[in-house]
Amino acid sequence: MSLFRGFARQFTLNFISSMIIYSMINKAIIFILVSLLVSCSFESLIISNLDFFLTNQIAKSLSINYYEKKTLNKEVQVLLNDNKAIATSLKNHLLKMDLKKVNVKQEMFFLGDVYFKIAKQINPIISKRIAGFEDSKYMSFIEVLKEENREIISKNKEKDIDYYAKKFEFFFGELNNDQKNMVSKIIPLFGKLQNQRLKDRIKVQNQMKEIRLLKSITERENALVSLFNKASDRTTLSDHLIELSNFLQNFLNFLTNEQVSYFKTKKNKYVEWTSKFIETNY
Repeated sequence: MSLFRGFARQFTLNFISSMIIYSMINKAIIFILVSLLVSCSFESLIISNLDFFLTNQIAKSLSINYYEKKTLNKEVQVLLNDNKAIATSLKNHLLKMDLKKVNVKQEMFFLGDVYFKIAKQINPIISKRIAGFEDSKYMSFIEVLKEENREIISKNKEKDIDYYAKKFEFFFGELNNDQKNMVSKIIPLFGKLQNQRLKDRIKVQNQMKEIRLLKSITERENALVSLFNKASDRTTLSDHLIELSNFLQNFLNFLTNEQVSYFKTKKNKYVEWTSKFIETNY
């Protein structure tokens, strides 16, 4: 996303920790959540035309032509209209969220469940296209994934305290020196999370190559759906995410009143945009 692409690669299971993880198959799922949860001066335009933006996001990743995009767009419209209940649940959760009482692990579990529900609906849409790729198109697709892997490795080397501090400041406003020092001490954990993300990506990509050897397109499609669903399961927390949640829980204790107020303003915007999504018929 410029805005969306960058955030899609770093969406986490929690509004507070939404600065860390995820990957290629996640992009479509994340695009939906990011459009509801990320600040943007054109939010009304984006949400009103979310089917168009999401279709283009998937089409770009899979190199889908104009005619295939028309069919894909209809599937995306159904997907969006069928998930108003999830959006309502997300909105109600935001309304009840009190930063002074929040339990970070519970937030991770909640949003992980939302993520997985959406993923299980998008994965069949993506799998159907990949399963039917001709050999040349499939090889081009694999090369795109490899290039993204290289980008992840390259960008991981460039990140410093200012990079991570800005992620926190997006939600809480400017950090003081003590808070920045706290963030600096957790940077190695961020690196571990990114390395795990890359390891998981490569594992999925290698399994995709094995699935490609199946002769039947239907067999490939079913196997890909199963693979992507397993890879999209965020309903349990890794040791690294548990460590991160513990850090974030402690970090919240050091927020100033101004930072808590800043977060509330952000949260109210998220509620407003989620309401806009619920009201929109795609």
